[in-house]
Amino acid sequence: MHIKIKIALMSFILIAQANAAGDSVSHVFRAGDLIKADEVNANFQELADRIDQVSVAANLKNFDYKNYISADSVIKRKYKVTTDTSNWGRQDTEIQTITHSNNSIIVLRKRFNGGESGSVVKCHKLTYELGSDYLILIKREHLSLDCGVVETSYDLTDLSVMSSKMNKGESIGGGFEAIIQDAATSTIAFGNDVSVVLGTEDVTLSVNGSQTTYSSCLKLFRQRHFRDWGGDYQRTVWYCPGIGMTKMIETKATNGLVISRKRELYAVN
Repeated sequence: MHIKIKIALMSFILIAQANAAGDSVSHVFRAGDLIKADEVNANFQELADRIDQVSVAANLKNFDYKNYISADSVIKRKYKVTTDTSNWGRQDTEIQTITHSNNSIIVLRKRFNGGESGSVVKCHKLTYELGSDYLILIKREHLSLDCGVVETSYDLTDLSVMSSKMNKGESIGGGFEAIIQDAATSTIAFGNDVSVVLGTEDVTLSVNGSQTTYSSCLKLFRQRHFRDWGGDYQRTVWYCPGIGMTKMIETKATNGLVISRKRELYAVN
């Protein structure tokens, strides 16, 4: 009964829209016409196809990555890092200094053990290309602990992080190539990096000392397979409009155990 009512209502709406637009179904009957079952069935099939198109259009929403990065030329974001009992990575704080130009984003990422005034345990530099269709990670550099010397660099090909037309349920990314250079060697490695759009959610965090709610944050599930950068992992990441990443939960398997790490934004300068 509910299905019949739904079809009848949608058919009425679609017929009205078609008539208003000067369009119609293939077979139009008038009083006294002989009605053929095949023609009636063909009309209903056309209406069913239009109902499907309306349903698909209603459920699709394009998310543009440009709305989920900061427009500021320079911004500093600070994250508190919590881990499980394995103390994965020996870090409790991450500070990102982001320099934004028309065509690129450069992220200097410092990780600390013991808070902002503690010891630096890692320093990375990430370079992204702001393409018309994709946000692409084109270079990753591992720096000395004072962030002054490049120890290992990775020149990357085809590592797309987000796109300008993302829809819920769609995936971004795939296989990528890395040319790895350090002081002594140059090698080539291959990996796989795929993100799936899960939709949008509000995120509430304590930022700059006050409770802050970021609305309609883009939620992505990301999975990477690569020999370097900590090996294989899975991430759920929240990118919020005009600010960028606000929260991330990362998991990976090591020594037969699944361990996790969470980063949450706590300050923006």
